[in-house]
Amino acid sequence: MGAPALLLPHVHSIIILFFLLVFVPISYCEDDEYYKQCFTPFQCGSLSNLSYPFLSDERPEFCGFQGFRLRCREGPIPIITIKNQEFYVNFVNQSERVMTIARKDLSENVCPPDVAEIPNTTLNETLFSYVPELENVNLFYNCSNEVKMIPTPYKISCAENDEQRDAFYATDALLRKWNQDPSDCNIRVEVPVPKVAVEQLSGGMEALTKVLREGFNVKYMFDTITVCHGCENSGGICGSNSSTSGFTCLCTDQPNSYTCPKGNDKNVGLKVCIAVGAAFVGGAIMCAIFYIYQRRHKRKTYAPSSFVSQSTTSYFSSNSDTEKGGLYFGVFLFTYAELEEATNNFDSAKELGDRRFGTVYYGKLRDERAVAVKRLYENNYKRVDQFMNEVKILTRLRHQHLASLYGHPREINLSNMAINKIQSRALHELVDHNLGFESDYAIRRMVTAVAELAFQCLQAAKEMRPSMENVLEALKEIQSKG
Repeated sequence: MGAPALLLPHVHSIIILFFLLVFVPISYCEDDEYYKQCFTPFQCGSLSNLSYPFLSDERPEFCGFQGFRLRCREGPIPIITIKNQEFYVNFVNQSERVMTIARKDLSENVCPPDVAEIPNTTLNETLFSYVPELENVNLFYNCSNEVKMIPTPYKISCAENDEQRDAFYATDALLRKWNQDPSDCNIRVEVPVPKVAVEQLSGGMEALTKVLREGFNVKYMFDTITVCHGCENSGGICGSNSSTSGFTCLCTDQPNSYTCPKGNDKNVGLKVCIAVGAAFVGGAIMCAIFYIYQRRHKRKTYAPSSFVSQSTTSYFSSNSDTEKGGLYFGVFLFTYAELEEATNNFDSAKELGDRRFGTVYYGKLRDERAVAVKRLYENNYKRVDQFMNEVKILTRLRHQHLASLYGHPREINLSNMAINKIQSRALHELVDHNLGFESDYAIRRMVTAVAELAFQCLQAAKEMRPSMENVLEALKEIQSKG
């Protein structure tokens, strides 16, 4: 069937063109996936609000730095492995880059079954360093009988192969005081403790265990601290390259080597949504204003004459089969029957409002796509020509916050222009000057209210956007107050 099919005799030659509503994904307005996964600090056991350089079993590798992986599932206190030794992580101060760690083995048992396997306390000096306020406690095992001069509170009773072996603990200062030769013992293990806790050690095994469990402070560092600060100052999140393990600055748009582009910050998601949806704001304002304006001064809808039908035939004369779908300026064409079915015979209950040159209806296609169907009602050829020009313009626009015309691949970005108008509150530049925005306070108040409503419709989070019913109710309320 050729072009005459578009004359639409069922509605006296009214031209029907439609465009898809704004139900396309808003992924462009969402932050980069890497950024989103690392943006929220995480909790690990008793520790909360943790972020780079720390990792957990549930945290992606690119969110942290090698050597700072925490095990969170084995109890209330996280565990970190440093040079094959396991430490409890009792506390973390990320602003000062200080963490309190305690040896897991000695916290659980200062006299393990096989004391020969107890290693000295060692740190990865590339990542960790001891704070100055520490003193070593020496644990001596498998000692000779020469330890009889050691005060009883400092003695440890250990059994090895069912044989009782002497052991004791002491600081370097106590060894000198007791004139004790450490060579009398086969095994010596050094453990740092805070200097302020040394006096508690005189309380015996129970006091020793308590001090060891409370742990000691270390400074943690990584070779990208300076770079990380630069990344954070630019609005990014510090991270790692999953492939090279090198530093990566995670930004809202995409990962970058060191810093985010100028202007990037943690509110950028909102700013991007406003920017890329600015064209929609203008359209939404105009649509709503015309809806209210024409509801106030609504005239009877013109019955389209055969003149309109005949005049518009030339627009589609090149379409060879519109019943099966064709293209007009890259836009897919649907039959009247399909659109009539989508809108339930143009049910007045589905009317969204009056737009320029026609009435807009809500509908659903057979494939469940939501559509807005625009129905031209002016019996004036100039109006028809303007209507078709509008279609041509829409075919060149491509945006997630603009209703889309099916089948056209090109796009145009109007965000920079419109965002400046929004930021400078230049709403008058988005509104038809004939409405009297600058001279009529009621109109200005109405436009501002509609602009606020349109802004709500731009929210990236689905739950933040009002439903169509809420939008219509809000528009009616704005109209009633006008």
